[in-house]
Amino acid sequence: MSIESRKSPRQLIHLDVELTYPTGERHQAVTRDISDGGMFILISSELRPVLGELVALRLVGRSIEKITLPATEAVVVHTAPQGIGLAYIFIEIDDVD
Repeated sequence: MSIESRKSPRQLIHLDVELTYPTGERHQAVTRDISDGGMFILISSELRPVLGELVALRLVGRSIEKITLPATEAVVVHTAPQGIGLAYIFIEIDDVD
């Protein structure tokens, strides 16, 4: 039995999301689950970004009414037969006096 080591619990939810790759290429996919730290995207292997690649995220369709993403960019941190795991990228801004 494995122990869940995530900081934020995953919520099973299917949302339509558009991924934009650094090349400008765009693909639509569906989330399997999301958390405060990232999401798992169901996407075919031929359309996947590679491990470590940055992608821009945008909810599309009816997904927009359901939830707001905590970040608009993410990095691929995991690949699996059915899709990819993404970790959100958060930008911290220092206080400017």
